[in-house]
Amino acid sequence: MKCSFVIGLLLAVFVEGFCQVDSLKKLLLEHPREKSDLYLKLAKAMVKADSDSSLFYMERAMQHAQVENNPDVYVKAIIAKAKEFDRQRESDSSKFYFDLLGKELLRPGLSLGGKASAYHVLASHLGDKDEFLLALGYLDTAAHLALQNTDSILYADALNRKGIINNNMGRRTQALDFFLQASDLYEHFQDYDAYGNTVNNIAVVYKKVGDFDNALVYYNESINLLTDLKNEDGAAVTRVNRGLLKKDMGRYEEALMDLHDALSVFKKDKYTFGVAACEHNLAETHIVAGNLDSALFYLSSSQNLAEPFEFWPIIVKNDLALAKVYQRLEQPATSNKTARKAYEIATAKGQLEDLRDLTRIISENYESLNRYGLSLRFFKEHKAVMDSIFDQSSREKLNLLRTEYDLKQKENEIKTLEAESIYQSSLAVQQRKLNYALVVGVALALVFILVLLFLYFRQRRLYDKLAEQKRMLTGLNQEKDDIMAMVAHDLRGPLNQIRGIMGLIKMDKSNMQNDQMVDLATQSADILRGRINRMLDVEAINAGKVNLVIQQVEVNSVLRFLRQHTYEDARKKQMKFNLQAEAGLQCLADENYLLQVLENLCSNAIKFSPRASEIGISAQSKDNHVLFTVEDQGPGIPKEEQSRLFTRYAQISTKPTENEKSTGLGLVIVKKYVEAMQGEVWFESRKEEGSIFYVKLPRAKAA
Repeated sequence: MKCSFVIGLLLAVFVEGFCQVDSLKKLLLEHPREKSDLYLKLAKAMVKADSDSSLFYMERAMQHAQVENNPDVYVKAIIAKAKEFDRQRESDSSKFYFDLLGKELLRPGLSLGGKASAYHVLASHLGDKDEFLLALGYLDTAAHLALQNTDSILYADALNRKGIINNNMGRRTQALDFFLQASDLYEHFQDYDAYGNTVNNIAVVYKKVGDFDNALVYYNESINLLTDLKNEDGAAVTRVNRGLLKKDMGRYEEALMDLHDALSVFKKDKYTFGVAACEHNLAETHIVAGNLDSALFYLSSSQNLAEPFEFWPIIVKNDLALAKVYQRLEQPATSNKTARKAYEIATAKGQLEDLRDLTRIISENYESLNRYGLSLRFFKEHKAVMDSIFDQSSREKLNLLRTEYDLKQKENEIKTLEAESIYQSSLAVQQRKLNYALVVGVALALVFILVLLFLYFRQRRLYDKLAEQKRMLTGLNQEKDDIMAMVAHDLRGPLNQIRGIMGLIKMDKSNMQNDQMVDLATQSADILRGRINRMLDVEAINAGKVNLVIQQVEVNSVLRFLRQHTYEDARKKQMKFNLQAEAGLQCLADENYLLQVLENLCSNAIKFSPRASEIGISAQSKDNHVLFTVEDQGPGIPKEEQSRLFTRYAQISTKPTENEKSTGLGLVIVKKYVEAMQGEVWFESRKEEGSIFYVKLPRAKAA
């Protein structure tokens, strides 16, 4: 019964594949013109089932694309042929089509998307050949073209490939940064297959640095996601990686289960190289687990697959592992015979790391056979290979340093050229935007002058009062200084946003979304003007005569605007927001004051939290109130310093994690505004466990 079910499943898969092929062939008959794209789709549908037919249809796609003058399909067909020959390990044919692809980059009529894809594929090929600097340059071009074409997925692909190349260069931190950026984009645009593969890459980085626990977490996440998406190939590759990790962790049974699952997928896909490599990994796992009979079985099976296809790295490693098994079985003559065979191949192919292990085993075997002269000879060769590896490693490190230096030089040159280009284009094309920026700047300057004039004349009037009011005058003068500090503190955010938007407008050469940016800048300027007017009401707040505009405020709308205003600061520190609010929740507050309160709390959370942490923001109804919380993962506030946190110019021992500026007035402003709106503010904090700030305001009654 079970057997018949499996056969039925396989038949269903083949029937589905044949139906797709038949449909494409039918379309070819119905469309006598513009057949190139259909031929390419037909070729891709037949890659796994019939590689020769697939290559034939790729060739037909190239021919028809030239007749139809369709450069995009022509380049896509070249890419497909290069990848297929590479998959079949036909290096000469693969190299021919990759070289042809490089020549087609300047083909007239090729779209931005076509160019971006071509640069990305060539970069991947160059990275596999260890030509890291050239590969990274191509990826920069691919990413730039993808952004011009608004292709976020291809941009994420370029970031992911940059991570792979940086990992191969040993630059783990940079690799992890690129992988995380790519995974965020894949998740945002719901490309979960690519997201799962990128999570696997993150796990590989953690394994490389010896963090097995985190590596296992990411491998598990990748496998679960790819399995849910029915991406068997991607899940199989990740299972191989997880199996090897568990082997290194000593969890042999679990490692064998993962490798067997991957092996079954590779066999079903007829992926010969994958099957041979997986069986070798099974043998290695059985060796360290002490199951030598099973190891011999898988080594024999892997070798039978690898030899006809001349998979030399696998062939050498299989014989090396077999020699180790015979050595454990105390059969030095048999071990030596196998090791000498692998030694000849490794010498011819220049596989130094395998030669290092083989010469050691051969020397030990000759010593066991009492052939001390030969043992000494191979021991000396073993030492020579070790020295050669060391010299090669040193050269590779020097080359890597040189590559990194060249890369930085190139990046600096690119930045210089871009800056010059932006400057020139801004003079010619963005004059209107610059004029608008000038008007905004003049308006802001006038506002500040008016504020200063107001404060100046108020001070003059105070000096004319009676002598007995001198003590009050001193207090008001201090309050004037406080107001100036508050203005500087609370207006920094909108000013930075306006400057950032204007910078984007100056750099934007494509004239896309400029109107939206200008609208956002205008909106921020309006908020700035409103805040300046309200800053002047601080004295009225203290006197209980503030002119508040208490109204029903949509909580979710305020939180969305809060995220827009604090997103850039959080992004610079790779932080994430976790926003949670009840749907339709409303409170009674002055909307502008409430936004300033939450911005101050979020700004503090970002300043005092470590990079790549999470800021939690929530709003929920509680009795007749709305309770807002802002939670960080910072170092917390020492208990002995908590009592003076809401006082003016309070300075505590905890410092911003990246030396951000802090005036000590932010929480004073928060307390004044919350109490003016008939609310309460308090906090909870423990050292090394982060802090939670609470703001309680009256809830609006449902209409």
